Amino acid sequence: MRILQIVADGSPGGGTTHVLQVLEHHSDLGDMILLTDAGSYLAKKSKSLGLNVIEERLMGSRLSRAPVQAIRQACRKVAPDIVHCHGGRACFHSSRSAHGLAQVYTVHGFHFAKKNTLPRLVGRLVERYCIGRSKFVIYVCHYDRQIAATDRLMSTHHPHRVIHNGIPVGDRAHQLNYTDSNIIGFVGRLVPQKNPLKFVEVMEHLPAFNGIVVGDGELRSSIEAAIDARELQGRVQLVGALDQSDVLKILPKFACLLMTSEWEGLPILPLEAMKLGIPVVASAVGGLPEIFDTQSTGILFKSELRPIDIAKIIIDLLHDPLKCQQTATLAHARLLEHFSEDAMIEDLRQVYDQLCGERNR
Repeated sequence: MRILQIVADGSPGGGTTHVLQVLEHHSDLGDMILLTDAGSYLAKKSKSLGLNVIEERLMGSRLSRAPVQAIRQACRKVAPDIVHCHGGRACFHSSRSAHGLAQVYTVHGFHFAKKNTLPRLVGRLVERYCIGRSKFVIYVCHYDRQIAATDRLMSTHHPHRVIHNGIPVGDRAHQLNYTDSNIIGFVGRLVPQKNPLKFVEVMEHLPAFNGIVVGDGELRSSIEAAIDARELQGRVQLVGALDQSDVLKILPKFACLLMTSEWEGLPILPLEAMKLGIPVVASAVGGLPEIFDTQSTGILFKSELRPIDIAKIIIDLLHDPLKCQQTATLAHARLLEHFSEDAMIEDLRQVYDQLCGERNR
């Protein structure tokens, strides 16, 4: 079984981490080839791991014909049994290429859901087109599956499945000495979706704590200006984008992880924090309530909550070491039961086997 994995945006993030996991399990899933944006983080990382990579320019205008032609040429060269598209841009380009192969579309969150009227309408039409051209759709959370149903993006009988993201899991949580750590962490792209400005606003109300911002993006200059305006230069540090391995090294330094996202699919970052025993305080958006099914495994707040109120939640949590430890223990138990990489890969293998079986009939 030969599978062409397509990722348009190869920058660091949960989606690229997920694809790397899939590629590294080629012995379980089949012969894997990656097609991604030339010179991207994902291309470089995959090549360093000895994986089969095709690099093309995939991140220009969505209406450009170049990515469509690149995908068509890659399909002719590779002759895959399955084309697996990750994200809307990759699926849109692949669908337009008319390669005639079995196409799988993994939805890593619907970008259009939070946009204004016209962009939302266009986004809905594009997603409906992508889903309609795909043989099988994978949603990483039930939240996205519900959006697809509510917005009528797919027919009732369209083949699909919810497969939660997963990570390699250990047998016990990392024991962090909460009294010695006063660092509140933010990890993510500095873009409106992740709302890093709100993180800075929360830090203004946490004078006894320091903040570390891991990530880069279009809002970096705005973040720097917000830090200066609030005179937080000595307490909030921007460290830039880091490789996934370096993110895993910095996470244990956090007393808690704060996620201020406006929307999400099912992010991998909180799973990594759960594995390490780091309490998570996050906005209750997208698939996050599916990760933290109760307030005993993670602390969720409404995305419109004021920064000062979010700060109070963090103070209440971190001033109670027993609660921190209980939260970490329960979160790790939930990780083991519901979000293991092995379970995710097995579910994906079943999808591939089903499609190849249908193709060979």
